Amino acid sequence: TENVMLNIPLVQDVAALRLVGTDKSIDGWIDRKVLSPFPPEVNNSTARGDVANAPVAQDFRHSNWERLQAGRASLLIQATDRLSITAGFMHQSLTQGAPNTIDSPPLNEDHYQPFDVSEPFEDKFNLYSLTGKYNFDAFQLVSATAYWDRQQNQTQDISEAMHNYIGGFFGPPASWPFLTTDTVTEAGNTWFGLGAGSITEDDYTRQFSEELRLASTGDGPLQWLVGGYYSSFGATSHVYSFYPDTNNGFNADFGTTNLADNNRKIDIDQYAAFGAATYLLPDHFTA
Repeated sequence: TENVMLNIPLVQDVAALRLVGTDKSIDGWIDRKVLSPFPPEVNNSTARGDVANAPVAQDFRHSNWERLQAGRASLLIQATDRLSITAGFMHQSLTQGAPNTIDSPPLNEDHYQPFDVSEPFEDKFNLYSLTGKYNFDAFQLVSATAYWDRQQNQTQDISEAMHNYIGGFFGPPASWPFLTTDTVTEAGNTWFGLGAGSITEDDYTRQFSEELRLASTGDGPLQWLVGGYYSSFGATSHVYSFYPDTNNGFNADFGTTNLADNNRKIDIDQYAAFGAATYLLPDHFTA
């Protein structure tokens, strides 16, 4: 882990900048193993085969490694005795080679696959902020503006799950082949092994907000606050699952490489107005 912080006075008593950075790496503890051949299910297709003792074709050690990179900057400007402005920016990026999950069975620190389908994860976040304050003689004006966006991308292997699910429609999953070059005859039809399938989810969210408020200052008996708030939130999500475009396998069986495709979109706008006033009465009563 590396952390650094730097304070920079730009103009004496007027402007200053702070910079902070982080770079952190965490080693993985789960091995991703590709088996060949992948063992068929046992006990009339009710239990997983003995993956722990199957031949290993590829071994990806410590596959669930993580890396975090982040930085932020804050700029303060004291333009006059009455006016101050603070601007901020933060960025964070998290990448991971594989999820922190193990297989059950056999509940060891390994993840077993019939094909080499990587399962990366990425999460990026940005935050921008701008706050201005102006002090009048009897009240203070504050404007707080912010915007953030976030993007998440992840892929997971569905080869074994879809082999069991789709194969179960036609017969025992244990008799359904994994390899696209192998075939099985069910109900008078010849089917290919499905092959390597994956599901990917891409999510993007963002929000803008603005708050403007006036607040009384001083120690008079009347204290008041009025303001308004607006925010706009948006999110899109794309989930899709596919198999490689080959002349056999899933494409030959069903005439498409696309198992599923789902797009979702959300937009939410919010408006608010607020106000409060208090008056100090005798004997420490407040209205």
